[in-house]
Amino acid sequence: MSEEKKTNLWLIAGIIILAGILVYFIFFNAPAKGQENIEQTYNIDGTEIEGTPYYYEDLSDVDLNDFIPETIWTLNDCDAMDSIESKNECIKAVAVSTGNESTCEKINDIDLKNLCYIDLAYYYERIELCNKSIESKSECALDLAIKTNDAKYCEKTDWEKQICKQAAMQKNEDMCYTIGIGRQECRTAVSTGNASACDSIESFKESCYYYLAIKNNNSFLCEKISENRDTCFFRVALNTESIETCKKMNENSDNCIAWIAINTNNINLCYQAGTEQESCIEDVQYLNS
Repeated sequence: MSEEKKTNLWLIAGIIILAGILVYFIFFNAPAKGQENIEQTYNIDGTEIEGTPYYYEDLSDVDLNDFIPETIWTLNDCDAMDSIESKNECIKAVAVSTGNESTCEKINDIDLKNLCYIDLAYYYERIELCNKSIESKSECALDLAIKTNDAKYCEKTDWEKQICKQAAMQKNEDMCYTIGIGRQECRTAVSTGNASACDSIESFKESCYYYLAIKNNNSFLCEKISENRDTCFFRVALNTESIETCKKMNENSDNCIAWIAINTNNINLCYQAGTEQESCIEDVQYLNS
């Protein structure tokens, strides 16, 4: 075979290989129908964002109204559902959307029923609905206090403990079954007639007052705290630069005043810092040296 024929054969083979590669990329490595290959810099709402190339579903021809039901769910819709789980979830959704707590009673899953009441209490700011839940009454009240920034709800953040003590006082064990957390302690308190058995039940009252006191720089809420009381006063005092709040502390009030003096660069306050006066003056002078 001549050299010219050999060259032509190699050329033809090369063309066939290149054609095969091209066919593969066109038919087997292309994005699926309805998808587009986005370059490394892509655009979202007019903003260019850099990132790894990816595929996205082309929804330009889809009417988004198809995903929005014409009417909200009703109890009849829930009854038509096949599974118990779907029915219960549907009933909860109806209860929350309508704000009707009696609808929660139709749920036959106890955990979901409790959550139904808690969601209603939170969304509609109805503290009494926290008490309808067997579980998490106090946590429900805490969430409501934080959401509304209202300290009056903190009084209910030891709800289970309160019910326990009432049950012991009235010698009514049935009341113990209205709570989940602390139920055993409640039964013990009733059977022994000793309400101190309720003291071990978790309470969120201190946490509630502490959180709102710091958030609102309200030293009067610190006075409702027994644990971390001085820490509460200290933080509010620094935030408000109030030495009067420092003076409410049982311990370390001098240190609190010194901190305010240093933070405000006010050496005159150091003379009210008692045992911390000398070090306070040195620190302020150092700041100005």
